[in-house]
Amino acid sequence: MKKFIVGWLVLLVLTGCGTTKDHVNGKETATIEGYVTAAQASSFLVVSNEPVPSNDSNTQFVDALWVTTTKTLEIGDYVQVWADTIDESYPGQTKTEKIEVLPTTVKSTLSTKDIIIHVAKKLEHNPIITNINYDSKKKEWTLYYFPRTEGTDQLVQLTIQDRQPIE
Repeated sequence: MKKFIVGWLVLLVLTGCGTTKDHVNGKETATIEGYVTAAQASSFLVVSNEPVPSNDSNTQFVDALWVTTTKTLEIGDYVQVWADTIDESYPGQTKTEKIEVLPTTVKSTLSTKDIIIHVAKKLEHNPIITNINYDSKKKEWTLYYFPRTEGTDQLVQLTIQDRQPIE
């Protein structure tokens, strides 16, 4: 009987140790929200549009995640991704079926997709592009990117005029 009670207690403790999901207003929050900046077969690189300052004042951390899915995504899509398990590399890697493409409405000559594709073609690696913003008064786009794949450098600012062709 004592073994039976101990077994149930161990099972109860282990069940309570599972990972919890974040909830806001009764809804499960996304694991990552950001732009798709690269694609390889059925995997898509999703990069947060909000860089986070790191402990080192010279660098910033940008959340990035390779997402494998059966859903069709395109470079430049703004998405929310929900994932249970993430391989801890940089960028992280996960499989998921729950992805939501969010609408983006920017009144400009170029689209966010145009900007991301243009910058991605110039870089020799899968781009960690973040903090993409459009200033309608100046008619220009600003964004930041890591010059190398490790994501350990300081982010580089790039400004692009809102006109065709992109220079």
